[in-house]
Amino acid sequence: MNEAVTVADNVECDPGQAWNVTAAIDDVDFETELEIERIVRGVAKIPRVIVFGGRQVHLPNLLAAIEVHGHLIGVNAPKSGVHVNDYHWIHMGYGVDEKVQVPYILGRHGIDVHLLGKVADVCAKSSGRANL
Repeated sequence: MNEAVTVADNVECDPGQAWNVTAAIDDVDFETELEIERIVRGVAKIPRVIVFGGRQVHLPNLLAAIEVHGHLIGVNAPKSGVHVNDYHWIHMGYGVDEKVQVPYILGRHGIDVHLLGKVADVCAKSSGRANL
């Protein structure tokens, strides 16, 4: 996609447990990256797909951070620089139904929900606000 997105294994965790959709969000907006992530999540049978990107990072930065570990290939996120400027990220679990998550249930009952830290990453936000 506009030479701005990579899809690869997450080299910061156990091999094959997570895939990263990494983007140069100066070159492709985060909403478009999320659309790509939803396609990946739809076919990936692994526990997590993590979508993230940062500014002042472009495809050459992502490609320079590629690492090969056995039969897996991934982008070393810290090495790529995506965490440095205006970092965006969301973790998408496999088979997660937001309607059984506490923020959704509380929101349906009119209870104000604020998501903090990692919970803001891994829970759907349709009934809550992320306070990062």
